[in-house]
Amino acid sequence: MTVDYLLSIQWYNLFNQGLVAPGLAVFMSTILIWGLVVGFLYKSLILRKGSLRELTASLLSAAGFYFLLSLINLWWFRPRPFVVGHFVALINVSPAISSFPSGHSALAWLLAGLLAEEDKANAWWFYLLALVVALGRVAVGVHYFSDVLAGAILGWLFSRGAIWLRQQHWFLPGDFVNKRRSWVIK
Repeated sequence: MTVDYLLSIQWYNLFNQGLVAPGLAVFMSTILIWGLVVGFLYKSLILRKGSLRELTASLLSAAGFYFLLSLINLWWFRPRPFVVGHFVALINVSPAISSFPSGHSALAWLLAGLLAEEDKANAWWFYLLALVVALGRVAVGVHYFSDVLAGAILGWLFSRGAIWLRQQHWFLPGDFVNKRRSWVIK
């Protein structure tokens, strides 16, 4: 057995054997990520009234991120810890889906990176939430630590890609509308 497996099982046991409530692990791994999703939508669309360019860049990054995760899952199948260890996970996840990398962790870190760029004063809160989501995925027994670490790295890298796309001056759907309007006004 690998060190990754043993550490992951110890973390799972900490939450599952009464030291910390299993409900907390479920909250960390499944519900908390929605706080990041709602926070991103609120900050991007409502507070900032984000442009079509920014929304398109974020959606392109998210699509690329999902595509890459799907390719990695197809290329590298890794059984989930509850399958290998013959125990019951705290949440319902299909054993047929690869454990590596963690999609929840990747999404949490992608959103945290985008939110941190928008609100630098509270950036550490967003990264803390992403870390708690990632640790929650291990605590419920559906990922190893290396799964959530790989997901975190991929998510953060894709957040950097989305931010870079936002700053580029090449054609995105919002550009045509804005250029056409400025051309008509002149």
